[in-house]
Amino acid sequence: MTTNAMGWRARLLRLLLLALLLFLLRTDDHHLSPATDAASAHLFALEEWVVENFEDKWRHRVRRLVPPLRLSREEKVERMEELFQVQEDVRAIRRDIARAAATGTAHDRETLQDFERRLSSLIDRREALRDDVEELLESELSAVIAEAGLRRGTGPFQAVFPPVDFRLDSAPRVLAVSPRNRIRLTETVLLDGDGDVSEWEAIEASLAADHNLSALVIPIAGLAAYPSIVSGTRDLRRTLEIVAHEWLHQYWFFYPLGFNYFASAEMTTLNETAADIAGRELGDLAYERLTGIAPPTPTATPSRGDSDEDAFDFGDEMRETRRTVDALLAQGRVDEAEQYMEQRRQVFVDNGYAIRVINQAYFAFHGTYAESPASVSPIAGQLHELRERSATLGDFIRTVARFPTYDAFLAYLDQ
Repeated sequence: MTTNAMGWRARLLRLLLLALLLFLLRTDDHHLSPATDAASAHLFALEEWVVENFEDKWRHRVRRLVPPLRLSREEKVERMEELFQVQEDVRAIRRDIARAAATGTAHDRETLQDFERRLSSLIDRREALRDDVEELLESELSAVIAEAGLRRGTGPFQAVFPPVDFRLDSAPRVLAVSPRNRIRLTETVLLDGDGDVSEWEAIEASLAADHNLSALVIPIAGLAAYPSIVSGTRDLRRTLEIVAHEWLHQYWFFYPLGFNYFASAEMTTLNETAADIAGRELGDLAYERLTGIAPPTPTATPSRGDSDEDAFDFGDEMRETRRTVDALLAQGRVDEAEQYMEQRRQVFVDNGYAIRVINQAYFAFHGTYAESPASVSPIAGQLHELRERSATLGDFIRTVARFPTYDAFLAYLDQ
């Protein structure tokens, strides 16, 4: 590639970065809302993170162009295997911490400090490996996207755009806010991924006491910044799915679906759920390309009628919880609904699901993803219908991209 071509591409990517930042920052309230006020000491510096990591990744790419430092694909695969073993160890430690938070188990200070030391050491090793692993996964996913017919341009100038670019890192958390008397996501605020449970609980309690709001600090798997932020705690298959999910948000940014992400709750859910469906397919194709192993086809979770009547089915139980809460809130029985959600949370904990809080904000946030048991939206079924009608995955992605409103999507399905 010539110097002029490299300079043109760099300028183009920087323009893309600026556009994506402006898009993402629409979610941030620049006035001091109750949520931003309560969480002001923990706000995530998105602009700084993007600039720093964008530049770090490109510096690494340039270094690897020097022949003595260049790695073969086999060497990158070896690094990938080590990295995902490290991530499994990270998950194990964080499960212990989450279990303690959900059950109220008191760990002595020495035990908690040991958790933190082990976690810090593992994260340092992950950061030493991640640049080369990210480039490998970006390359494999880019090839799958190209094969799906999603390149832009014509003739020899065709390319995957935006380029697949992500960073394995500690993802930020989201402070989700809902009214107490109904389930509706009214605000989200990005918070640092660091911090302990007591700090999150203080923020939530402040919003409840001072503003009569339901709030919850929630970990997330990824964020469609540029590069995307992908939580460094997942296995290879799930990581590829998350990278694909976030790339789809970036791809749709240039189409009506993405531009109207915040236009309504239905458009947010349409975008997120379509990214879930298509992201899984793209991620699984990249996984098979990388490993030579076809991921198993997901099977439907059996209902209570098809399995042991004593078995605990998370999906069924969460859907029943959501329906009951909606009914109680519709009757104005807010305190009763909140007592019921805490009782149900303990049932989930007793059955092995380390959920710290179930409240209106929990359902408002998770309900944005229509395939979630916490959602009551019909959009998941409607999108699966559209996928079945689409000849290819690429056709599905291009078709859903063009809908500016939920009504336009429904009208298309009715044709």
